[in-house]
Amino acid sequence: MIAHTKTRTCLFLLVFGLLAVGCQTNTTLREDGLVAYRRGDYPQAADRFQQATELASNDYRSYYWLGQTQLKLIRRPAGAQINLERALAIRSGDKELTPDILDALAEAYYRQGRAENLHAFVRQATVDYGTSRDYLRQGVYLAKIN
Repeated sequence: MIAHTKTRTCLFLLVFGLLAVGCQTNTTLREDGLVAYRRGDYPQAADRFQQATELASNDYRSYYWLGQTQLKLIRRPAGAQINLERALAIRSGDKELTPDILDALAEAYYRQGRAENLHAFVRQATVDYGTSRDYLRQGVYLAKIN
């Protein structure tokens, strides 16, 4: 009886251990994505960031990095725009990342050739936030489209 209980316990621990190794949190996936992004493996980075957003739909950092990665993949500025807009909408006042999100979102509009949307966006960001970086972004992109 004792040997049977030990076998069950060992089997349970083995199965639980294997399951725990296979489980990843959105933070772990985002970190894996950042590693892939920094080494230039954008398809893998996009995959990890996408998985992170699926695990935690309020993870604005993963949406931001997914959008940045899609911009690096060149052919996906519309997808980048969507993910960057999500990041901006759910960022909950992160003053450090907000300017980066706005910069990337302006670039997504620019790469799509959406001059009117870009113009409206950079002007509104300047009204909403009014920092020197917002004015600089507005000047840079208005010069690019004119």
